[in-house]
Amino acid sequence: MVSDIRRKIKKAIAEDGTVLFVGAGISTWCDIPGWGRLLEDMADYVDRVGGDSAGIRKYKDSQPLLAADLAKRELTGEQYHGFLKSEMRVRTSKPGEIHQLLLDLGINCYITTNFDRLLERAIRANGRRGRLKVVTNTDVQQCVDLCTIKSRNFVFKPHGDIMDGDSIIFTNSDYRDMYENGGRYYAHRTLDTLLATRNVIFVGFGLTDPDFLRIMDRFRNDYKQGVAEKYAIMPDVPAEEMNYWKAAYGIQILSYDTIPAVNGRDYSTIFKVLRELAPAGKKNSLTAKDGREAPDVITQRQRKGLALYAQSVMARFKTNEESIFPLELCPDSCMGLVQSISTEEMLKREVRGFALTGNPGSGKTFFMKRYCAAQAKRLFDWCNTSKRRDMPFIPVYIDLKNYCGPGSIEKEIEDQFPDTVQIHQWMEAGKVLYLLDSYNEMESRYMEDGSCRSDLERYILFKEAVVASRTGTGGRTSRSYRMVAVEESYVRDYLEGNGLGRLADYPAIMGIFQSPLYFQLLQANRISVDESSTVKDIYLSYFQYIMGSIREKMGISADIIAALDDFAFELFSRGAETFTLDSVSDCMKQAIPGLAEKKSREMLNFLMDRCRFLVPLPENRAMFFHQSVTEFLAAVSLASCGNWRQLAADHLEDLRWNQVFLFAAGFFEGEDALEYISVLLGTDSVLAGQAAEYVQGGCAECVTLILEHLYQNADTKLLDYYISLEEASVRLPVTDRHEGILRRLVEKGNLLGGMAAGWLLDLLGNTIKEELIDLIFIHCKDDYNFVTRAAGALSGYITAEDYKEIILKLRDYEIGSVDGLFGFDELSAAFSLGQIVEIFQDAGMLNHVQRQVMAQILQNECSQEAFDLCLKYYLAGWDEMLFTLYLSVRFHDYLPGPFCEGLILRLMREIECGKDKWAIGLLHSLYHKSDEAARYVRGRLKYTSGIVRLAFYYVIGKNRTNSFFSTFISMLYWEELPDAMISAFDEADWRESAGSVIRVLYEQDRIPALTRFLDSLERNKGAFSLDAETLCILLTVIRSFDEPDTRYEVGKFVGAQGERGTLMKMYYLLDEGVKTWMRFYVLPYVGYLEREDFTEEEIRRMLRDLHEYDLEKDIVYTDELLLVNIADETFIRDVLEPMLADDEEVVRRNMAVVLERAGEMYSKRYVSR
Repeated sequence: MVSDIRRKIKKAIAEDGTVLFVGAGISTWCDIPGWGRLLEDMADYVDRVGGDSAGIRKYKDSQPLLAADLAKRELTGEQYHGFLKSEMRVRTSKPGEIHQLLLDLGINCYITTNFDRLLERAIRANGRRGRLKVVTNTDVQQCVDLCTIKSRNFVFKPHGDIMDGDSIIFTNSDYRDMYENGGRYYAHRTLDTLLATRNVIFVGFGLTDPDFLRIMDRFRNDYKQGVAEKYAIMPDVPAEEMNYWKAAYGIQILSYDTIPAVNGRDYSTIFKVLRELAPAGKKNSLTAKDGREAPDVITQRQRKGLALYAQSVMARFKTNEESIFPLELCPDSCMGLVQSISTEEMLKREVRGFALTGNPGSGKTFFMKRYCAAQAKRLFDWCNTSKRRDMPFIPVYIDLKNYCGPGSIEKEIEDQFPDTVQIHQWMEAGKVLYLLDSYNEMESRYMEDGSCRSDLERYILFKEAVVASRTGTGGRTSRSYRMVAVEESYVRDYLEGNGLGRLADYPAIMGIFQSPLYFQLLQANRISVDESSTVKDIYLSYFQYIMGSIREKMGISADIIAALDDFAFELFSRGAETFTLDSVSDCMKQAIPGLAEKKSREMLNFLMDRCRFLVPLPENRAMFFHQSVTEFLAAVSLASCGNWRQLAADHLEDLRWNQVFLFAAGFFEGEDALEYISVLLGTDSVLAGQAAEYVQGGCAECVTLILEHLYQNADTKLLDYYISLEEASVRLPVTDRHEGILRRLVEKGNLLGGMAAGWLLDLLGNTIKEELIDLIFIHCKDDYNFVTRAAGALSGYITAEDYKEIILKLRDYEIGSVDGLFGFDELSAAFSLGQIVEIFQDAGMLNHVQRQVMAQILQNECSQEAFDLCLKYYLAGWDEMLFTLYLSVRFHDYLPGPFCEGLILRLMREIECGKDKWAIGLLHSLYHKSDEAARYVRGRLKYTSGIVRLAFYYVIGKNRTNSFFSTFISMLYWEELPDAMISAFDEADWRESAGSVIRVLYEQDRIPALTRFLDSLERNKGAFSLDAETLCILLTVIRSFDEPDTRYEVGKFVGAQGERGTLMKMYYLLDEGVKTWMRFYVLPYVGYLEREDFTEEEIRRMLRDLHEYDLEKDIVYTDELLLVNIADETFIRDVLEPMLADDEEVVRRNMAVVLERAGEMYSKRYVSR
């Protein structure tokens, strides 16, 4: 057993990156006292200076850390540090033979808990002074550098250095501060990372050593199952104890025998052990280099390298449980529906190729790091299993805020991997999952000069990347989710529970606290608020906390805001988020006269390590802990500057400055506020509406100005404008003087009227309730947008009696479909499900409209109780419940239990009628989620026929897949398959059969069914087999059918699935009649095209299109526009913007749409709104 462990240790020594962890026992060979002698000497010293040593002597053997605490309390700071210096013999101690033997092992990475400098002196005496990096727990910046998997040539001293008294970790309080209270956050994190990702050999420790025991406690929790090996060289350890430490902590002990001596035991046998472990011919080489191996055959060495990388990712992005809040992701589309998914559920999946969008602070980066760690865990598990299965993707997190020119992404990737992993070959093999954070947030010069474009294309276009962005990726990823931040109800409940309920009525304030980071600061009392607090007050309270902490801990009075506001403004003007620590130090020294360099550095360390106000980055750089800090400080600078008007004119075009302008509004009052809002209104009325909430103390004149602008321009604004206004959560602080203009806005109807109804309710409350209920009924047939918005605002004012009357009144609306119908379920939001059921029961026999409202309410409720009611109603004959049942089973896993057979029989009748495709969708979900349903379906298969048998083949899949496709094509050919059911089979893999279906439907002239079929194929993964004939058919459909819905669905499918080169060849071969519609409906969805792909004549034709067609009326679908996708900023400035002044009104309208979309791509405001 001993020889086996010895062999393993020698192997670990030979591996690059192994860490030698040196304990106090090594220094005792140079007459530096160990724990026992040190505490004994300390007790004697306490006696000499007149203190009480009784407690020290009592606990020095049983609880040494407590004894150290008691000793420190008996001494002044000067006495304490002076004593430790004398004990460490700072001036006279020299390294001994033991140190040379450690160096002869050839290891170049060291951790030591010793305060003395013997190890460093030994290394430097061996000629390694230039390459050696010594890092203590106060060197925050260098701690970050050590966390990289390729860091070498260092001595890390997590418990401090004797010449830096503030760094020493010796007492129980010191240990708690570092390991439990987060006082030395980055040192703690660095120790964690090194222990998780490196082979570690402990030497100089005993089994009762306090340092060793503390570290082993971390092993038990975090690293026992790690791939990195842990060894210890220790004296006189019995076999049973060695077995215990291996089983409990995963550490293998090489024990050596000591011999009796006059004063105890002789430990010199360790010299022989170290000589035997030293590799022949390998001396202390402080370099790190190794060969690489190709990944075509995955060797055990490569598996270990990948496992080490995976474990480093898991350690790097480890999250405290208290930091996790209920966040949700909302897909941009899900069969036309909005079905959100919790981030916790998404972490369990392996999803690639999607964009993650969201407002600043919504938690995108937080999720991306956790998602990377979750994928790393999959890779780690695969590396450590003997099962032969497909290798998971290798997750690589890349923060684009750190982008610094061509090649920097590649370098960031390389720096994350050990040399045993040849990451470039894995990249070429397509086995890397790129997680690109802060897309479109890199420094503006790299965005403007296009230097980042080719780097990004490599990862976004040709790999299955996950991209986090505030605004999306311009269609470069196949799907998109929006981060909904911390659930509103969660934050609202917290605020109300702490007497802060009024704050929940303000969208801007809720937006702050829905940010996971700021919500955590609120919970930790680092933000102090009351019910009168504004956005400005919230940020100022946080800065007061920071400045109070500096004053309390360092004795320095520093106005951090005044020191950094101009610095932040200049930083934001460059579009940068990172900066050098020296630049911040200069700001501090200018703001605080007489601040010495050493004190300035201590303050920066304090802001990073204790306050977490600054986040350290490699290469002596840092960033503020959140982008909004930069924005707030920049806003202070903007508002206090005399020429703010010119600065606003310079920066209002850039959408990145939106939050700065909103924060700045909080620093204006009275006439200044009115002028400021007027300036914003001249460029962006949505931004001005948001800014009104930030104005200190409110400003009635500002609100009047905004409302008048909305009214005067109500008939000229497009729907997209009002959607933007609603999405911005504009909540105007209206007063009695605004009632008249609000009523006029309500009369405008649509989204604007619905929002105005909400503002009017804020002002008048119950006095306007009946009037708005009447308006909802008046417009329920023709104004969906008004009804849903007004109903949502009314829900808090509706009583049970009100709702009962509303439901009764719906008896007059016995029609198949009512556009505004869905607004009536919004009115019930304040009631429990039991109250709602009672109201509907009291209404007696319900008609179709009333039942449809009930179905929508049950869908919104999403609970077991709601599902049971929905099932009960459906089995009783309420067809309206089918879609809600489908959603409940498909997305929320509710199951029918004992009613399973009855539900399937009902669905079979529904399918046979061929009217509602959701019956097939529900059957499919039941089959795959309920064993009972699966058994019943398989047993009934032989008794079915026609479309029911087809549905059974579909849900069973696997060995019935061929039967399904052959039956489907046959029924389609003989026109036995109703149009409504053709798109019902969206879970099938249509990649090989889609072409046949397309041809048959085209030949039968069933174009609406073809459109729905193509729409359903969005759920299919991978590329479709589309031959030239099929492409020509689809292009003919686009040309021949005037319906925009048809052109959009068909064109999007062709653009997304057709091969890029083939489509471009066809484009140049076809006549202009087809090319026109390809430009509008196909080419916008073809991968990524550039202006160079088109001739100058083709560009002129695209511009002529804007004279001949109205984008909003004729084309309708303008989410993707070819002209926008291929335009760079020069083309936009030189060609597109001048067309805003064209003589033709249609061109001006079209250019407003084009430039709005271009602005979304380049984060610019090219047109006023």
